Amino acid sequence: LNNWDLVFGGQFYTLDSYRKDADDKRMRFTFKTRYRSPKIKGLSVGINANALYQHFGRFIMYAHALERPYEGAISDDRYSLVNVDPHVTYFGQKLGLRHKLRMRLFNVTRYRDTGFRTQNSNTTYGEYQIQKTTNFGFVATAGVLGSFTWGYNFAYNEGETVYTYTTGTYIQAEQKIGRLSLVGGFRYEVSALDKALADSTDIEILNPDVFRFGMNFKLNEKTFLRASYGESYRSPSILERFGDEELPIDFGVPLYIVPNLFLKPEKGWSAEIGLKRGVNFGSWHGTFDAAIFVTDITDMTEFQFGNYDGKLGFKTVNITKARIGGWELSKSIEGNMGEAKGRLYAGYTFNYPGNLEVDTTQRNLGVYLDNLIQSVSGADSVYNSLLSYRFRNTARFDFEIEYKRFTLGYNATFNSHIDKIDDIFEAAIPGVEEFRAINNKGYVVSDARLNYRASEMTTFAIVGRNIFNQEYSSRPGLLEAPANITFQCKIRM
Repeated sequence: LNNWDLVFGGQFYTLDSYRKDADDKRMRFTFKTRYRSPKIKGLSVGINANALYQHFGRFIMYAHALERPYEGAISDDRYSLVNVDPHVTYFGQKLGLRHKLRMRLFNVTRYRDTGFRTQNSNTTYGEYQIQKTTNFGFVATAGVLGSFTWGYNFAYNEGETVYTYTTGTYIQAEQKIGRLSLVGGFRYEVSALDKALADSTDIEILNPDVFRFGMNFKLNEKTFLRASYGESYRSPSILERFGDEELPIDFGVPLYIVPNLFLKPEKGWSAEIGLKRGVNFGSWHGTFDAAIFVTDITDMTEFQFGNYDGKLGFKTVNITKARIGGWELSKSIEGNMGEAKGRLYAGYTFNYPGNLEVDTTQRNLGVYLDNLIQSVSGADSVYNSLLSYRFRNTARFDFEIEYKRFTLGYNATFNSHIDKIDDIFEAAIPGVEEFRAINNKGYVVSDARLNYRASEMTTFAIVGRNIFNQEYSSRPGLLEAPANITFQCKIRM
């Protein structure tokens, strides 16, 4: 509308769940605005906002033979989430500098059945970014940011309000030199936790700095070689460190979420080397991509079950060292099949998740690589060296045919068997051990879709999920959805 860009959206969603008492209802409203100034060239301002209300039964786990929920394993949750995001962009024609200012006010509130709030969290965020692009392909980007969070939850600090903040700065440079493209960046942050909670931890102030680097080299018209290295960190959430409450699940004995005041931030790095090549088969064309990767994590956190000072339950703990390495292969191709068009995508990922705290010999790279190679044929020989709850093999296949107004598609996803879980789940949940023993080869879930384009404005579709009604579980004690069909109509106004 003249100099205004406007987007309005709304959604109402209701689900009668296959899981007992886990129905879900949501209402959402969203809008986006942008005003392009007619007087100041290159200046645009606007406000985006989103509001969501959700009422759902949070389903935790099944009980006997994975047929019904544990008593108390469903909570009736009501949440509202609201964010308001002002933004300003200015591109200065004279100096060629692009300025961006992004802000956010975000609120999450949980309500009791009586309507009173039981937890409330607020975050304000601001970021200023400046970018310069030169005529010889050099791009420099820099920025400063800050956030301030306050809120309360009866699971920590006796329900009193807690405050945290983060400030930081970053810089990144990009340069293209002939066939070679380079990018590198550095980020530094300071994070502080409410002093009322941090006094006993000696980790009130965190000063993480991270670095990233990447390159892409064009070997020829169809082949590209790439490499990257990046560092990262994650600070524990307030609940991970200070959450302290009894779980409502009836196991016959009291179970607790146990605090860990001395929980440390995770920090790690990852690296990848990859090759991408264009391929042609007659009228079909596409790409083939292969990559090897490794990720090292220090003080990795896991939610573990145990007896902690006389309390039986779950606690977030640091694993001193973990390493995940492997490779990934993918292929995408499309072309003509007579009057029809075909599209194919296939991908496969293998990873070996090594726990370097339980098996310290794996800190030696040679030992780790030996275990990785052994695990390709099976995990029995390296069982004690694995991280829990991981799929070592995943694969995906998607094929689609488009003929005139019709499009027919099929996709399949494979996940291998989860090799290792905590013993408590097999001991405490009748049916889990038997289910894992029977379903120990992994699973394939198939979906299918049929679209009909009635006009440029209207499309009808039938979408089938898990069409062969595969019974499978992606984590202990939780069965995934059975076969279901969606009928869909899209009208573009």
